[in-house]
Parts: sequence; structure tokens; C-alpha cells
Amino acid sequence: MSRIIALIKKEILLMLNSPIAYIVAFVFVMVNSWLYFERFFIDAQANLRSYFAFFPWVFLFVIPAITMRIWAEEKRNGTIEFLLTTALKDWEAVIAKFISALCLILFILLCTLPVPLTVAVLGNIDTGAVIGMYIAVILLAGAMLALGQWLSSLTKNQIIAFLLSLLILFTLMMIGQAYVLSTLKGVMADIFRLASTSTHFESLARGVLDIRDIVYFGSLIILFLSLNIYTLKSRHWK
Repeated sequence: MSRIIALIKKEILLMLNSPIAYIVAFVFVMVNSWLYFERFFIDAQANLRSYFAFFPWVFLFVIPAITMRIWAEEKRNGTIEFLLTTALKDWEAVIAKFISALCLILFILLCTLPVPLTVAVLGNIDTGAVIGMYIAVILLAGAMLALGQWLSSLTKNQIIAFLLSLLILFTLMMIGQAYVLSTLKGVMADIFRLASTSTHFESLARGVLDIRDIVYFGSLIILFLSLNIYTLKSRHWK
């Protein structure tokens, strides 16, 4: 556990010492705020659901930008072998990298708090619903991070890692959209609906913490982190 904590501290310090973390946080907050307040003053309603509805789409670009360097940069710099041979087990490195990236997401989400607080001043909001939406966002971000982190372990090229993550995350979002599901029938429509991140995110964002949605995101996190560990272990077999 001490090795994991040490690596988490190291990764977080690297992020905080880099302008990228602050640029990503600034862009995320500004884009979401602009998209939301553009509609807010038109609709004249203190409804935050539309604010959180933009998060997954902005995450499509933000999260691949965060995860593309996690392993690809280590491979390109030749530091991955040193990292994984200094008494640090593969699973410990994977967990530490994931938690570090999740901490960055939590920092970004912390920067979004002024928007709900501003809306609360302008009108009444459902605090419980807002908390539920933040939980939905964190679960979605965790699943997206785990996927992006695994894909980063498959290549030395950060651009390839970014594009792969963007493509797969976009696909998982799109297959749950109503206009896509309307073109399908029967079992195929059910499969697409159940497999889509947008379906489960929208369900949680309504303020109802359905255990099926929590299990879905938890399963994705475990699956992709396990694949990440397997990918790192496979280097020993080559």
C-alpha cells in the first residue's frame, strides 16, 4: 500500500507541476459553462440537468487527453521497465496511475462547483439531485479513464492512444442515443442500450441511484484495469 501511495503522490505532483492539468480544467469548466448558460438565460430556468448533460461529451476529448500519456509516455521515454522493476507490482502501478488520473478529474469537478452555486443563488435547486449527478459524472469518468489507461498501454504513440480512446468512447456514447436505437429492433436494440455509457449515465443523472447502473460502471472499471494489468504482464512473456 505504501508503494501505491508513493506513486500516487508522485503522479499528482507531476500533474500539478504541469500546466496541462490547469489548461484541461480551465477548458472543461469554460466549455461546459458556456454551453449551459447559453441555454440558461434563454429557458430562464434553474435546471442543472442540462449542465451535467454536456459533461460526457466534453469528457470525450478531455479524458483521452489525460490518459494518452499514462503509459505511452513511459514507453516512449523508456521508463516503464524501471517503474515496474523497482519493487512495484504491475497491479500496484495500474491502480496508482488510475487513482492519480481520477484525482485530476475530481480537481476538475471541484472547479465546476461555482456554477451550481451560482444557479442556487438565482433560483432554487435540488441539492440531492445535484449530488446524484456528480456521482454519475464520477462513475462515468472512472470508466472512461480505465478504458483510456488500458489503451495507452497498447502503444508508445500518444496520438494513437488519444484517437483510439476517442473513437471507442464516442462509439459507447452513440450506441445509446435515441436516434440510433430507433433504427434497431429487438435484442440488438437491448444490447446497444445496455452496453452504452450514455444510457447508464442518463439513468443516474435523473437522480435515482440504480444499482444496475453502478454495477455497470464498476464492471467497466474492473474490466479495463484488469486488461491493463494483463497487458503489462504480457511484456514478460515476449
